[in-house]
Amino acid sequence: FRRWVAKEFYEEHEKAPGQSALASALNIIEAEAQFKGPEIKLHSRVAQYDGALWYDLCDKLWRAVRITPEGWSIVDNPPIIFKRYPHQAAQVEPIAGDDAKEILRFVNITEPEHEILFLACLISFFIPGFPHPMPYVHGPQGSAKSTLSKIVRKIVDPSRIEVLSLPKDNQELAQALSHHHLLFFDNVSYISASVADLLCRAVTGSGFSKRQLYTDDEDIIYTIQANIGINGISLASNKPDLLERSVLFELRRVEKSGRRQERELLEEFEQARPRILGAIFDVIARALAVKPTITVEQLPRMADFALWGCAIAEALEIGQKTFLAAYARNISSQSEELINDSAVATLIKRIVDDRGGEWSSSPGFLFTAFKNQADAEKIVTGRLPSSPSALMREINRLKTPFEETGYQIESSSDRTVTIHKITSEE
Repeated sequence: FRRWVAKEFYEEHEKAPGQSALASALNIIEAEAQFKGPEIKLHSRVAQYDGALWYDLCDKLWRAVRITPEGWSIVDNPPIIFKRYPHQAAQVEPIAGDDAKEILRFVNITEPEHEILFLACLISFFIPGFPHPMPYVHGPQGSAKSTLSKIVRKIVDPSRIEVLSLPKDNQELAQALSHHHLLFFDNVSYISASVADLLCRAVTGSGFSKRQLYTDDEDIIYTIQANIGINGISLASNKPDLLERSVLFELRRVEKSGRRQERELLEEFEQARPRILGAIFDVIARALAVKPTITVEQLPRMADFALWGCAIAEALEIGQKTFLAAYARNISSQSEELINDSAVATLIKRIVDDRGGEWSSSPGFLFTAFKNQADAEKIVTGRLPSSPSALMREINRLKTPFEETGYQIESSSDRTVTIHKITSEE
């Protein structure tokens, strides 16, 4: 802004402004804006304003796309609702009239249900105001995980920083999330409990603070509802809260006959990007029109996403029921991942199954059976719960995944623990 004021002064008077005069003018302008001007909330890349969705093209002309149920258009002089960061790159100019599903040509997603969920996640990132689940992309080396991440970033929120390593420091992570509309973390092999907790809060929407540099008491406050993606060879966290906020995409290794240089693939994608972007805006306009008619009897944890996913599926002519079925199976797979990755869950299921599908006792008796089962299966006990209370904390942590995979857990007032395997008749 300082440079713009200096430029305007020079064009008007054909001389440079004095430093003292420029500083005084900026102080007055800032004071007028702060105490007399309207307060305007600024957004990064996407916004809801005046009954429409807006998408910032981040070009030099400050153009934006306005989307309503009637359609979309490029606006040359949009309202002041966006802020920009140095890393942001300009988006291509969208072209209407193509098929949003064309983007599937450029990503290594082969399962039909995963294609549906990928399109729903991708298109929902253009719609602000609700928690978006994290696409969690995992698979072996050579499965084009990073390429998928870069393509999603290019179509949703182009940046000079296409993917990032996951910061270990919470303050650094909060700052990174606050400066990006969509951020993909690449090649993640481990997520600590504190980072997983921060990611959960960021998806749902929360406030974070850090001390301002060179001060003893001033805080910088970040209010974040972030769009996040993660990729890695395997799932890097077994925290139920994190996986409940995710959509899992397991990729297969690309066959030798189908391998292409990433540069060649991305060049072809760049040719298609204007068409794909325009087609996505077409879908969003139709989804906005159909969204008020969407009803779902039983909503999952990410309820707002489920409703928007239904609207997007209808707009894509996939259908609400098909989307909900795919999403339900993905949620079930999350629980299976958690249970299969947990030695505690494996042992508890074995104990219940060996007793005809029903166990009822005090936590102490359950812990004794648990230790005996671990010894029988020669499982190293160093990382297993070492007391009845620790075992119950772990079982309660996994209660939802247990129930999703067919094991109901109840605790009575007399501290009796009952674990029941649900049969197909139930």
